[in-house]
Amino acid sequence: MNDLQRPHTVRRIVVTAGVVLAALIVAVAAVYAVAFLILAPLMQ
Repeated sequence: MNDLQRPHTVRRIVVTAGVVLAALIVAVAAVYAVAFLILAPLMQ
């Protein structure tokens, strides 16, 4: 049973890691966009 469950667990870990990385990338991109929108008027 452990051999049957192991690939699924590894796959779930990989999928979870991918989702977390994607969420972090989106969060960082959003922070950069907000910071750019806030700082852009100040730089003129």
